[in-house]
Amino acid sequence: MGESYSCASGGVIAGGRQRSLKFAGITLDASDSFVPTAVAGQPLMLELHGSGTNPLQVGAFWHATMLADLAYLTDTHLYWAARTRTGPTGVVYAAIQPRDRHPDNNDGAINLNSYHMGWTDNSASPKVMNLVQERRMTELLKWVEREYPQFSKTKRYMTGASVGAWATMTYGIRRHDVFAALYPDRPRVRYSSTGAPYITLPDWQSGQIT
Repeated sequence: MGESYSCASGGVIAGGRQRSLKFAGITLDASDSFVPTAVAGQPLMLELHGSGTNPLQVGAFWHATMLADLAYLTDTHLYWAARTRTGPTGVVYAAIQPRDRHPDNNDGAINLNSYHMGWTDNSASPKVMNLVQERRMTELLKWVEREYPQFSKTKRYMTGASVGAWATMTYGIRRHDVFAALYPDRPRVRYSSTGAPYITLPDWQSGQIT
């Protein structure tokens, strides 16, 4: 998550909290008593939902408009919840729960799912996966660093069930410098009805698995 900056001799680098260059606008839609606390150094959990689950249940409900490579066809918004939890030993930790629902709306309806990865929208064979949801999660974690400085920089974890468990492996295992531990809970098997050597991909045009 670290970033470095440089400029010519005599130049100036501005400091402070700045908005994401890939989020055109970030809006707090609603909040309740489960918003993250101000406890310093609390662990952070990135929680990914299953294909039939709406993660926006409690906490602070945010959404952002996508810019650059984060927008995808008519899908231009990302929704997520930030909430506090208390573990069985009394440890307070925070959870960030992005929603993988497309096209974008906030009515709780189950629309297209990308397995928390992205989409293919062409008829080429083999199809090419656009990992837009992965890029969104990376940008979201950068925003979390700025919005919630009380979260630990080292105690970061990732979990999910079913499709969320699959994404915990596909996303988290390639980012060992970001997460201290991963817990994929009953991961979805990426099967294909046509057999080897085929794999399944979420298809934007049909809303089906190809």
